[in-house]
Amino acid sequence: MKIKKNVSSICFLKEIRDKRLYCYGGGKVFEDFLRLYSEINVYAVVDKNSIGLKKNNKNLRFIDINQFCNECDNESVLLITCLDYIEIIKGLQEITAFNELPCYVYHLLRDNNSINESTDNVNKYQLTEFRFQDCMATQKAPSDVMRIALNLGYNILFLDRGTIKHGAEQTEQAWNSVVENININSNLIIQFPLVDNTNGIYKIKKIKRDKNLKIIAIIHDIDVMRGSPTKSDFLQYKILHEISDVYIVHNKNMKNILCKNGFDINKMVDLKIFDYLISEDPKIQEDNGIIIAGNFDKSKASYVYQLNKIYNVKFNLFGANFNDRVKYDNISYYGEFLPDELIKSLKGRYGLVWDGDSLETCSGGKGEYLRINNPHKLSLYIAVGLPVIIWEEAAEADFVLRAGVGLTINSLYDLPDKLESVSDIEYKTMKQNALIVGTHLRNGDYMKNAIVQAEKIIKDIRKTDK
Repeated sequence: MKIKKNVSSICFLKEIRDKRLYCYGGGKVFEDFLRLYSEINVYAVVDKNSIGLKKNNKNLRFIDINQFCNECDNESVLLITCLDYIEIIKGLQEITAFNELPCYVYHLLRDNNSINESTDNVNKYQLTEFRFQDCMATQKAPSDVMRIALNLGYNILFLDRGTIKHGAEQTEQAWNSVVENININSNLIIQFPLVDNTNGIYKIKKIKRDKNLKIIAIIHDIDVMRGSPTKSDFLQYKILHEISDVYIVHNKNMKNILCKNGFDINKMVDLKIFDYLISEDPKIQEDNGIIIAGNFDKSKASYVYQLNKIYNVKFNLFGANFNDRVKYDNISYYGEFLPDELIKSLKGRYGLVWDGDSLETCSGGKGEYLRINNPHKLSLYIAVGLPVIIWEEAAEADFVLRAGVGLTINSLYDLPDKLESVSDIEYKTMKQNALIVGTHLRNGDYMKNAIVQAEKIIKDIRKTDK
């Protein structure tokens, strides 16, 4: 086979333009591919479990490897849609029918912004993992950080991990490659929590001293503090503390709580708010509704299913896991969207930042987490120029008020009176402020500044090491 790893998605799309695309693997990675490239016509899916898959994908053609051998010709292109690509490639390369077959690996396709992963700086790196596309923006923030760091001269070290069940060798090789490719006296950005939970990160810890490596930890979430933590969450928290030299934290509240838990406050940088990269100026549709974007699973945001108790306020919901069998006159559910599509679909007057199981306050593990968290939905709202409404005890309430980009409330029951009290001039001012701050978010300015501050701290650390 003609293996084409680490190439741009543009090269892949050009190759398949007039050819038949076969995908090897019909599981979670394949679903991710369909989500991101919904316009692509898949000729057939090669999967040994095709009988079970057909039931859930009636519009797709599933075949086994023998059928693929019979069909494969110079008009065929293969895309491996499995994490464990090394094991699959080994097996397929033994089949002579595939000698001239162009073969791509889905999660190794690079977009235009990351294909040039090498910069002129040989001492700045960032660890980058494959993350599944979803409609809760868990992939958006790390991807934005990767692009911002790339623009600041950080070479990308892709961690092409495999699954725990079949891809242990691949994961081991991936971590070894990362470790071997880091030069002496380098800085390394790591985004926490890691997707990989095989403890491969300890390979980084082992070389830290020998290579005089300094690590900037960019914290997306501290899962031990958000309710129902797992054993893996505690292990990630432990390695975060053990391995990092500087921490980019969400806000002052997170900084203070980490300090109480033994982290050095002098090695923390306050991000203030997450950026939200958008290539084009967004245009939000006019509507009087309050936008709520996010995950509407009842275990996380059960307050959503009580919004019918808030009179004279309309809510526009955008996100996954909403039980749309529930019908309320004041709730409009628009479906789930990937980040790029979401910003084109938003409709409303404000964006709401709330969480938990109550209308009266943000309660429960998920609600209380707002006391230290920078919600990514806050960044989304402001990035598109929307004024926001946020719980007054949330960590980011102070940012919202200081920047003049929205309102704070104690209870969702306060919404009718609060909205009524806002004059047209006051709303216009908040919107203008949101547009100003949104420009910075769309350009990645907050993360850029935080990384530069972290580099200065590391520079001082290196001086004291001599």
